[in-house]
Amino acid sequence: MINNKLEYILKRIQLSDLKLLQLIIDQGPVWHGKIKKLFGEENGKLMLLRLRARGLVSPIHYPNGYYRYDISKLGIDVLEYSKKREAVTKETETFPSLGR
Repeated sequence: MINNKLEYILKRIQLSDLKLLQLIIDQGPVWHGKIKKLFGEENGKLMLLRLRARGLVSPIHYPNGYYRYDISKLGIDVLEYSKKREAVTKETETFPSLGR
């Protein structure tokens, strides 16, 4: 059941969304200005929309009035599952079947 949900989410997000999730894991919570600077104004806005709609990132309100976006548990699961799936596909490309 969980793998089906992760597959469903992975079909609907883009590679840039996975890059943003990895950025959040590496650097911690990220504010929207940095996302727009790295990925572009329009693309950054759409990325946040997709990731928030799927529940992969959540906004955190800071006392100064600004929001930062942090990865959720589901976002970590999606990122780990995509890395595992990518490793399996690389392994099958490295060791192709003999065609028997």
